[in-house]
Formats: sequence, structure tokens, C-alpha cells
Amino acid sequence: MNVLQNLVELYNHLPQDNTYRGIAGTILQHLPEMKEISVYDVAEMADASRTTVWRMVQMMGYENFTDFRYALQQAASKYSYYNRKIGRAHV
Repeated sequence: MNVLQNLVELYNHLPQDNTYRGIAGTILQHLPEMKEISVYDVAEMADASRTTVWRMVQMMGYENFTDFRYALQQAASKYSYYNRKIGRAHV
């Protein structure tokens, strides 16, 4: 399962008031911005502590935020590429 699928799973299966759900939702809403963003930026955007963001990243199996961000960039670029291809096929 890739990082985007993991984030969607977290978002869909956690209660609405769960902090991890809020962080996952924030990341998913701001995918294009994730290329240059830091753990501090995510925490601020999600109204959470950086420690909570860090714990979620660890819970998802990443050793550090840089690895998480890299996986996110890779998955988002593939997702965008395939969406562009599908969009052109229907035009």
C-alpha cells in the first residue's frame, strides 16, 4: 500500500475528532504543497503539534519526515501523471 492509500485509509477510518484524521486530511488537501513543506508547516496547517505529526509518520512506518515526504512526492507525481493520461483519453 502506498502513502496516499495509507493517508486515505487513516482519514476514512478514524473518528472525525481524531487528530491523526485531521493531519491526514490536511496533507491530502495540500498535496501540491508537500514538496517543500516541513513537519512544522504540516503541524501548523493541521492545528496539531509537530510531535503528533511525527508520531503519525512513525505509525505509518517511516523513520523520519523526510522519507515520508519523499514517498508522498513520488506517489503524488504518479497519481497526477495517471490522472492526466486518463483525462486526455476521455477528451
